[in-house]
Amino acid sequence: MGPLEQWSKFFKVFSNKGYNMLHFTPLNQRGDSNSPYSIYDQLSFAPDLFPEGTTINEQHAQMNRMTAMMEKEFGLLSMTDVVWNHTAENSDWLQDHPEAGYNLYNSPHLISAYQLDSALIEFSSNLRHLGYPTVLNSVDDLLKIMEGIKTHVLGGLRLWEFYVIESAPTIAAALTAWKKRKYDDTVFDRIHFAGMSLYDKAKKVADQGLEGGDTLGERFQKELKSSIAAAYLACVYGDYSDAKVAEAQRDLQSVINEINLPFYRQFDSDREAIQENIFNRVKYIRLVLKRGEITPE
Repeated sequence: MGPLEQWSKFFKVFSNKGYNMLHFTPLNQRGDSNSPYSIYDQLSFAPDLFPEGTTINEQHAQMNRMTAMMEKEFGLLSMTDVVWNHTAENSDWLQDHPEAGYNLYNSPHLISAYQLDSALIEFSSNLRHLGYPTVLNSVDDLLKIMEGIKTHVLGGLRLWEFYVIESAPTIAAALTAWKKRKYDDTVFDRIHFAGMSLYDKAKKVADQGLEGGDTLGERFQKELKSSIAAAYLACVYGDYSDAKVAEAQRDLQSVINEINLPFYRQFDSDREAIQENIFNRVKYIRLVLKRGEITPE
């Protein structure tokens, strides 16, 4: 609708169409993206709504007069939706209070996303060097880039490490705890693992010993407590002996693999979503909107 001085010409049209309320996007000063949902200053109106040099007090007065005129002359109420934490990255307030934003310290579930974004930026900057098109003229060009993302981005990031238990150190710690009897004999006291399916074994062990399984965080954040894994081995194989180690190691590896199975499935699903979202976004930006060449900027 442009500056405030141009608004009144719209009101008669809106009123004649039967509307009784206008819903404004946030009217605050916008940030770098120029989106009204990315606010630079929560306490200021967007300066392009008013003539240059208009003071803050006069801005408020003009807005009050405008909304009063909307209601009295045209029967139009007004509302606006503002989400205060939709703060622009270049906001002065956010520079002074970085702890208020999501970051890798207060929101460690974003670590994997940050690493993915960083790898995508690096790949995008090296398209020409790697032999991929930087100007997309067709879906075929985009498909070439998607293949490059599979190889140069997803292939090297090993994102599945954010989802699963790391087997080797988990088994080593369990064997040590079993050997040194650092476990509680009663954990699986009434459970008979003999003849139990691998799925049920894994569920019993995970219910007692899985930690860090609720959310993403650091790589291999999910852990199986060594004392619980050792208690499982003691329940199945009795006291530790070197003769039992090889079989116990294979058994525990199978249990861990079974515990990891749904986590790998979740990773596979997320990887598909990553690729689909990138494809759709780049297709829209580069083929529909025709934003031109992909450059480091």
